[in-house]
Amino acid sequence: WGGEINFDKLVLRYIAEASTRAIEAESGGVDIAHIVVSDASNAESNPDVNLQVSYTLGTQYLSFNCSIEPFNNVKVRQAISLAIDADAINKASQFGYSETPGSFLAPGVWGYYEAESEYEGYNVEKAKELLAEAGYPDGFSCTLISNASQSVAEMIQAYLKEIGIEVTLNVTDFSNWLDAIVNGKQLPATEIIGTDAVNHRSHFVTMI
Repeated sequence: WGGEINFDKLVLRYIAEASTRAIEAESGGVDIAHIVVSDASNAESNPDVNLQVSYTLGTQYLSFNCSIEPFNNVKVRQAISLAIDADAINKASQFGYSETPGSFLAPGVWGYYEAESEYEGYNVEKAKELLAEAGYPDGFSCTLISNASQSVAEMIQAYLKEIGIEVTLNVTDFSNWLDAIVNGKQLPATEIIGTDAVNHRSHFVTMI
């Protein structure tokens, strides 16, 4: 496939540390390497490296337990959506190698639909108005459980504090996260779910 091969021997090396893989690729220690997004900009700026970037089919999204207060109130969920700058989270956590989808599906997934809503975007004042209309003018406290990155969870925590929502973080591994979700141990809580997707381009979106 693709014509005649131009090498006599192929050596596959397992390099567990992501930064080491990037260094090997940039220094010529290896010909091909799978690097993580945090190393992508350095590789891209190196004239000796040909960086190939592709989208994953994974997403990170913030969801709610809508069976309990206050998340059973749609205005609370709308307020939270407007209080979080998803574009900024994507840029900060994925170093510019991502985009904000209009759905919890990634754009490359069959059936993806670019939904439009007046509750998209970042609007703190509108978020505060909606929260007051929902009966929470001074905000409330909740727990956010996540199997995604600590930094993304902390950014969400900071954004929600701006509208009076005090968030306690519980960033855990997948098995503990799944146990909390399936067995209702996250009450009352929101959750970040999906792939961390640091290897290529990731996506973050708030679901209401």
